[in-house]
Amino acid sequence: MTAELALADPGALDKKALRRALGSFVTGVTIVTTMDEMGRPRGLTVNSFTSVSLDPPLVLVCIARTSGSFEAFQRSSGFAINVLCEDQRSVSDLFATKSPDKFDHVDWVPGATGAPRILGSISTFECTTHERVVAGDHIILIGRVTAFEITPRRPLVYGQGGYISLAAQQAAIAKSPGRKLVVSCIVEQNGKVLMLPDGKGRWILPGAALTGGGTGDLASLKEALRRAGVKAEITFLYSVFENATDDTVNIVYRGTLVEKTETAAQGQFFDAETMPWSALYPQPANGMLMRYFHEAALDQFGIYTDIDGEARVARLTHLPRSWDSYASEFKGS
Repeated sequence: MTAELALADPGALDKKALRRALGSFVTGVTIVTTMDEMGRPRGLTVNSFTSVSLDPPLVLVCIARTSGSFEAFQRSSGFAINVLCEDQRSVSDLFATKSPDKFDHVDWVPGATGAPRILGSISTFECTTHERVVAGDHIILIGRVTAFEITPRRPLVYGQGGYISLAAQQAAIAKSPGRKLVVSCIVEQNGKVLMLPDGKGRWILPGAALTGGGTGDLASLKEALRRAGVKAEITFLYSVFENATDDTVNIVYRGTLVEKTETAAQGQFFDAETMPWSALYPQPANGMLMRYFHEAALDQFGIYTDIDGEARVARLTHLPRSWDSYASEFKGS
């Protein structure tokens, strides 16, 4: 696996590349809220959130000094952290902008500190301001938790420039009792994808078939890759689809080649131009891989699911403005 190792003067680091590297750490997504001195609700999307201490109960978030809400958080005596659930992507997108009427489009109530509690969140932490620490172009805002609420929902998850659905694989497995599951991997190297011959004149992704309502765990996939002569760093779930021809549910992960052995000679790496499109199996792999090459060129991925005839892509879409224009804001503003 080829990796970029940054040893240069920190002032000379490529900030865009650094942001991309930091984005490989998967996080939840929160909306941090407070009231300004005029009694107006203020809030923004933040994924730099973590627990600090249980005794006393402390948590922290990082707020960019360039944020339009910075002064409100700099002066406030309290704030709330609303951890978003999986169906609140639009709320995350909204609060990542500088729109002046964000709170007109969400349901919220004032908490004990006055800071807005966004209804529908998976959990909310109400905090009094414990300490502020200046750290470069951000402040670290440490809060003492005075009250919290949690609900049984799935969290909204973010990493590598897009949202990640925890429900997609679970939904596929739940809808396939007794059916065969096939777990496979898009193993990528330098813009090319590894394909294996199946002995029938067709090309398939490296993977393994599971029966008996298996869980599609990564151990089976890693063993299949080992048999194919490759070792890959498996990252995220990429696609879930049905293949009506053999009545299977296919679960496809993304991965990056780490190393390969001599036995890997049976497989070949193809780019979009050389891929044997007419010989791919199963047939839905055509559309899935075409989408993969397109998204890889844009460096923005989504999760495709096609179960029981319901096809959709879960990804970051319909942004009020281009991602690059507020990427730094999203990473901790």
